[in-house]
Amino acid sequence: MKKTKHLFIIGLTIIITFTICTIAAMYSTPDFGHAVTMITKDGGISRHPVLLGLNKDKYVVLVTGTVKSPYKGNVKIVLEGKPAMDYKIYSRYPPEINLGIHKFHDFEDNTIKNISAWDKYTLAVCLQPKNKISKESKYNLRFYDLDSNNTVLSIPIIFRELVNFNISNEIRRPYPKTHGFDKKSSSPKKKDSCSVNKTHHSKNCCEK
Repeated sequence: MKKTKHLFIIGLTIIITFTICTIAAMYSTPDFGHAVTMITKDGGISRHPVLLGLNKDKYVVLVTGTVKSPYKGNVKIVLEGKPAMDYKIYSRYPPEINLGIHKFHDFEDNTIKNISAWDKYTLAVCLQPKNKISKESKYNLRFYDLDSNNTVLSIPIIFRELVNFNISNEIRRPYPKTHGFDKKSSSPKKKDSCSVNKTHHSKNCCEK
């Protein structure tokens, strides 16, 4: 009874800590990145590189994804790049308390063990540079199949200077002039001969 209660408290503490850290990281400065991925036998899929800022003491990269059929096996995770940095990887699975409803993969020594098709994985990769990181530094978080040593997933990590910006301004794209529509109106703009000539780089266009 005491052992079960102790395991329950440990499991609950880990879940709460993981949730708080994830939420806090989502609203933090550029020392946090998120990679949406898929492990496949053909090299894996990463939707986009992870962008991180410079001059930080610690970084956290959250990796979430699914295993594509028919892959199954053991996956070793290695951070590759120079200059070398210290890193630790934490896995959400297996949970501290397993009710036996679902069979989870194991995680030990930066290795996902016995993972199967359509299994989900959530990893928190904590990076701690030994030296100052420059914007020329390139890294890859690479997932290797232990049996074949083939790459089943590769996540590029890019360090660069990130400027604070308004998200709405970043998402909003300039209105495409090539469509011939005015920004405030849905009616097409009538092009005069001058604008047409300008597009053909006429030197004498509209000279008066």
